[in-house]
Amino acid sequence: DLAISYAKFLIEKENIEKTIFNDANAIIAKAAIAKNDFTTAKKYYTIVEKNAEGELKAEALYYNSFFKNKAKSFEASNKIILTIIADYSSYKYWGVKSYLIMAKNYAGLDDVYQATFVLENIIKNFTQFKDVIAEAKIELEKIKTSKTTKKQD
Repeated sequence: DLAISYAKFLIEKENIEKTIFNDANAIIAKAAIAKNDFTTAKKYYTIVEKNAEGELKAEALYYNSFFKNKAKSFEASNKIILTIIADYSSYKYWGVKSYLIMAKNYAGLDDVYQATFVLENIIKNFTQFKDVIAEAKIELEKIKTSKTTKKQD
């Protein structure tokens, strides 16, 4: 809460540096994500996406794809992910996290093959990102469980 208050204070300043403005908006967005306040997070990440560059832009794009996935706009989410992969590939963490969203999008589109393929590749090729690997394994298990349940029906 203190971080949010101070970030809002900075945003309201006149003649604030662009990087400070973007960082302050990102802090508010991250704090909102931590509180599961996706409405606030989306509002502030949208501002960051419009104004930031580099890794912060990649992060904002990731969250744009995340919010579109949550809204079941799977194809729109995948389009954003393709932008991240094409234009922000040097920021590996956000790229790998984006692949995870892509797998969820494919699952949402009932393309189990693509979803499984993406998740297995994340698990195999990006072991340095333990948090993403853990989530990929959970998603892969969900798909396998779902597939088994559908076969029994």
